[in-house]
Amino acid sequence: FAVLAFVLSKPNTEAGLLAKSLRRLGKVSYAAYMLHLVALLPFQFWVLKSGMSAALYVGCFLLYAAFTWLLAEVSYRTIERPFLAMKARGSGAA
Repeated sequence: FAVLAFVLSKPNTEAGLLAKSLRRLGKVSYAAYMLHLVALLPFQFWVLKSGMSAALYVGCFLLYAAFTWLLAEVSYRTIERPFLAMKARGSGAA
């Protein structure tokens, strides 16, 4: 585990790029948790109505994951980050 943590911490390697992505996902994870159902409902409706193959279902899941991440990024940048900045300045409620 320590070797994996060391490799992931190196920013100039492919593993370091993975770590950067994972850190970003960690920042938006609460928004993703809160919004994943909003993203899931249209995909679930589409998948259940279409009767698609397994391969297409996997592709649909990847679209769902990307859409959830997009919603989480927008929410983090427009809602969460401004409130965190207010809190850091001391003008937000504690």
